Amino acid sequence: MKSISSVLALLLSLPLVACGGADKPATQEPRAADDNRMELGDRPTDHRPTGPKLDDDEGDGSGLAVAGLRGHLDEYDIRHGLDPHRRELSTCYTSRIKRRNYIGGKIRLHFVVNPDGTVKAVNVGESDLGAWEIEACLLGVARAMTFARPHGGEAVFDIPLEFSGKRAVTWWEEDKADQEVATKLTELSTCQPAPADAWVTLYVGTRGKVLSAGFSAPSGAAISDDWATCAAQAMKAWKLSDPKGKIAKVSFRYAPDSLPGSVEQ
Repeated sequence: MKSISSVLALLLSLPLVACGGADKPATQEPRAADDNRMELGDRPTDHRPTGPKLDDDEGDGSGLAVAGLRGHLDEYDIRHGLDPHRRELSTCYTSRIKRRNYIGGKIRLHFVVNPDGTVKAVNVGESDLGAWEIEACLLGVARAMTFARPHGGEAVFDIPLEFSGKRAVTWWEEDKADQEVATKLTELSTCQPAPADAWVTLYVGTRGKVLSAGFSAPSGAAISDDWATCAAQAMKAWKLSDPKGKIAKVSFRYAPDSLPGSVEQ
C-alpha cells in the first residue's frame, strides 16, 4: 500500500489546472509496455461532449490563475483553501484500497465556489480511478473546503489529483468495452436519480468479476451520490470476459436516454 507521505508528496507536486488551461501535467510517468491506459482529456473517447469553455483571459498564461464564469481565484487562494485538507484527500485513497493495489488513476474535481468562498458544488469532472468509494470520500472532503472570496463573484475551477496503483492493468479497447456491457446497462435502470450522461470506469478480475467501479461527468451533468452508490453495487454483480490472470480496466459511456427502448424527451 502506498504510504500517506508518498501520496501527500504527489498531491503537493500537482499543478492546479485552470479550465481552458493545460490539460496534462508537465511531466508524466512513462507507460508500461502492457498498459494502454488513456490520459485525462483523451479518455475514453474524443467524441464525448465537453463542458462550456470558461473565460480565463485574466490569467498570467501559466494555466495557474483560475477564472470563473463571473469571478476568479488565483493559485495562491486555491492552494490556501486546499492545504488544510491534503491529508484527508490522501487518506481517502490509502484507507480504502486495502489489498486492491491495482486501483489507481487520475481524477479532476470540478468546483463552483460561492461569492463568500464556500463551496456551492463540486463534482467529478473527469476520472479513470474506477473506485466510487474513494471518489465519494474525495467529494466529501472537497465539499467541506472554504476558499478566499473570489474576485468578481462566483468562481469555477478544477483541481487535478493522481493516485498510482502498484499492479499493472490492461485497458480494454472501447469497442470491446461497449460490447461487453451492452446487454447489462438496462440493469442500472433501478438506480435513481439517473444521470443524463456519465462515464464509467471499472476493473475486471478473475472469472470476469467486476471488482470496483467509479464515475465521472465531463459533460457537466450531475451524478447523484445515491445513483453512484447503487450503480457501483449493481456492477459488482456483473460477469464480463475473464482477463485470464490479469486485471482489466474498462471505460464506457452510460446515457440512459440512448439505451434501446428508451423514450427520447
